[in-house]
Amino acid sequence: MYYVDAIRVGFTTRIYSGGRTEKLNIPKHLPWLDPASQQAKDVERFRWFSRDYLAVDSRDRNLIVDMRYSMIPNEIDALWGIRLNPSASAAAHVGYQTNREPSPERLQKLKRMLYGEPLTD
Repeated sequence: MYYVDAIRVGFTTRIYSGGRTEKLNIPKHLPWLDPASQQAKDVERFRWFSRDYLAVDSRDRNLIVDMRYSMIPNEIDALWGIRLNPSASAAAHVGYQTNREPSPERLQKLKRMLYGEPLTD
């Protein structure tokens, strides 16, 4: 289980509580994935690259995300991940997906956190 909180330390300390999600468990989360397929090999490569900090995106069960990086530090909203396709051929690769387009509201939230201000939303 991953618990995603943020702590801002300076002259004062502020804790920003976040969410939690399960660590990737392929038999549980992707029971359809053929271990001999290219997608399974790609998952293992991504596991190595992300040092095994993987989870399934809560909004898209076919998207595996790197839990280490998010635009907002206490949110489970990964900057990148890989998209699997249950109907892909055994030779098909996964797709790579990024999430790096911040909205003005998200940038304002990050700024408030960096300055140690309370979040109003």
